[in-house]
Amino acid sequence: MTSVFHSPSQLDFSDLAPRADPTFTGSAAFASLTVSGTASFGSGLTVDAFPSVVAAAQMDSGAALTLPASSAVLRVRLTGNATLTLPAMSVLPANARTTLEVELVQDGTGGRTVAWAAGSGDTIEWDYSAVAPAIAAAAAKETHFVFRRRAGSTCWYAAKIWQGV
Repeated sequence: MTSVFHSPSQLDFSDLAPRADPTFTGSAAFASLTVSGTASFGSGLTVDAFPSVVAAAQMDSGAALTLPASSAVLRVRLTGNATLTLPAMSVLPANARTTLEVELVQDGTGGRTVAWAAGSGDTIEWDYSAVAPAIAAAAAKETHFVFRRRAGSTCWYAAKIWQGV
């Protein structure tokens, strides 16, 4: 009698995730991923002992600009007095944090002002104050901010981290 059960030969998954050990070249989805050493991902994200993120291209503010959620570092040139709205965020997984760094730069005219707004249902809480700190006013000067939000919160915690003189 012949058995209907058999042991499959060695499985070959090379067509599913082509790779040049230890680098994957293709698309892969992971429920969880642990990286030891250095790993580079698409869109300029590199993970190593000191992570670096490639910023999105500079964008002009106009009178109002909703910041995109597609980059962790954004550079905004103030081309007029502007209201900048933080991106609407989806629900973060448990224990997750998201950080957004915004580099503001005055255009060649300078003297532009900025007002900050949160996405729908969110709020902004400023470091040591109920109001946003002042920004550098001179032409071409920069002011940098960090915004951070944690899972289960609808509050962006915000701080000015640097300002040109």
